[in-house]
Amino acid sequence: MAYPSGYATYHNSVMCKQPNRMKRILKTILILLILTVAGCNIFDKGQNSIISEHLSPDKRIKVIVFEKSGNASTNSSIHASVIENNFKLRNTDKGNIFIADEFEKTNYSRDSFLLVNWINNSIVEINYPSLVRLFKIEEKFKIDKKEIMIKHNSRKDY
Repeated sequence: MAYPSGYATYHNSVMCKQPNRMKRILKTILILLILTVAGCNIFDKGQNSIISEHLSPDKRIKVIVFEKSGNASTNSSIHASVIENNFKLRNTDKGNIFIADEFEKTNYSRDSFLLVNWINNSIVEINYPSLVRLFKIEEKFKIDKKEIMIKHNSRKDY
């Protein structure tokens, strides 16, 4: 079969352009995907902001209550940790005795959400609303070779 003159040149130039066009389309899709993921902050671990600090009677340890901000895929959450008095909270820290979310469903402000009261140097009482979703709730915690007892009380939401 005989092809018209110039056919091979035309055919080769069209065929050479197809892979380049596919590469551009794939690059565009990849860039859009990266921008979407970056814009949603789904890999953001959230920021910790301190709500309150409660020193033990001997002032050696404290309970720190903080909020970990959410992102596109997670809610903000309230955390509590028993820590040494000189400990500085980092954004990677999580609550070691209490973690809950859905506090927006309660009638409590973020400042009055978690009530902390030291009974003595080794017993602390924590009150929280009953409507929250609990992820972590510890009854004992060891710090600096000392065991802290934690009394949790759920209070009714009004």
